[in-house]
Amino acid sequence: MADTGEQYEASASALGYLFQFAKALHICVEQWMSGDMDWSVAVEAADDIGIHRGPDTRLMQLKQRAEGVRMTDLAEDLGKTLRIWAEAAEADRSVLAETKLFLLTTAEVPEGSAAFCLQPRGSQHRDEERALDLLREARNASKATKGSLPRSVSRPSTTWTGATDHCNAP
Repeated sequence: MADTGEQYEASASALGYLFQFAKALHICVEQWMSGDMDWSVAVEAADDIGIHRGPDTRLMQLKQRAEGVRMTDLAEDLGKTLRIWAEAAEADRSVLAETKLFLLTTAEVPEGSAAFCLQPRGSQHRDEERALDLLREARNASKATKGSLPRSVSRPSTTWTGATDHCNAP
């Protein structure tokens, strides 16, 4: 019989997968309602969710967290997501030109944090230079996240088209 810690981890993972499928289903309904039938949605393929609509590709990392959890500059979810995207871009530079990257989370995104500064381009809060500075400061200030945050981060505007969205679980 598994101990309580293992049971917790398994249930947290299961909830994460359910969150992915619920969001993917929501996206499918939105796409279908648009009337355009040139699209596809994939779960756990290139990312948690991949949306392909004509030449447009959007990859989403989904992070469902308990109420009260905050996505700070040292948050493991943020660091791992940026590392995954940076490694994908390093392996295939065409990813940068052809793909929009999104991090959707149920965690609180504190005002002034790197995640807050990486909101969608249309928001009044997007500040890629500030986000980069905050991430570098976080990396330099914490040995605990060593290896989690990308070691070499270029200017976000030339490295990836990323965004973070705060969302409520469907």
